[in-house]
Amino acid sequence: MTVGLIYTGGTVGHRPGARRGEPETRDLKAFLTLLKRRLPDAYWPAAWQAEAVAVRMSEDRVPGDWSVLASEVDRQIRRGAAGVILAHGTDTLIYTACALKALLRGVPVPVVLTGARRPLSHPQTDAVQNLAHAFRLAQEKDRPGIWIVFAGDEALNGLILDPDNARKTAGRPDYFQPAVGDPAGRVLGTVTGKAPLRVEWTRPAGGVPSAYRPRFCVRTDVVLFRLHPGFRPAWLREAARRGARVIVLEGYGEGTACTAPGRWDLSATVHEVVRQRVRVVLISQHGALPAVVYGSTRRLIQAGAVLGRHRTAEAELAFWMCRLDDRGRTRYKPAKGKERM
Repeated sequence: MTVGLIYTGGTVGHRPGARRGEPETRDLKAFLTLLKRRLPDAYWPAAWQAEAVAVRMSEDRVPGDWSVLASEVDRQIRRGAAGVILAHGTDTLIYTACALKALLRGVPVPVVLTGARRPLSHPQTDAVQNLAHAFRLAQEKDRPGIWIVFAGDEALNGLILDPDNARKTAGRPDYFQPAVGDPAGRVLGTVTGKAPLRVEWTRPAGGVPSAYRPRFCVRTDVVLFRLHPGFRPAWLREAARRGARVIVLEGYGEGTACTAPGRWDLSATVHEVVRQRVRVVLISQHGALPAVVYGSTRRLIQAGAVLGRHRTAEAELAFWMCRLDDRGRTRYKPAKGKERM
């Protein structure tokens, strides 16, 4: 059983002493040298391979990277990998995970994203624990799909999250939490313990897997707005003028927004941009599925908005940016000059 490791940079491989103009994240060879030194042999898969793809700090990640990473995951699967890990920065990790879920529909193996609060070179790094958990989860052959696993501390079990139901909570040591309800499962154990790591699922496995249908196209004419008191309806009009074909609105509560008559009323502007063939998707800021419960939500639906089908802004945005029609798409080719180890 071969497990693929895709190194993409970020805090997990950060170079704390990097000077201005130097790369902020280590190259693959330096990263693996540190990891081999700190992660005991017992926690490595029997067979593994590593590559560096689109290496950068995750705050610098762009939509084209998702296409490149999806292409590399697909290549490793077709070459026989039984699981794939992406070591990724935490700032945009959920966006990448949601995009991969949309691009690699029906993926037949576990694809696990993880990162770190502290770099691998830090004395109290959580990278060793997180990567050990990721290696263990990537070998769960009966649980294919895109997963996030993160412990965030040497003493914590790793939470297994569905990207569509994940939120980053930087104030907590475990960093990532389910937006609604319980995590999908946990990886139990620490790399300093004598007992092997084990996986415990909190929900049953899915039914018959869907056909694997990878895509590598990402559209960039999608925009996300988070509503707030004083949000100007004209901003929707300006987004449509600048070429947005899908506007995702994070509303309050179960998908509410200001529709009281006056300058802040969104419903009239939503109706206007929808008539220009712009899709307006309404979701909730709180992770709950939106519902037509309140009058303001009903007025936005009557104006032409549609309710989102996912729970988080990251998931809804990725869904529309990776939608399977070809309108508004920008095609990206995989990056050249990959490092292999």
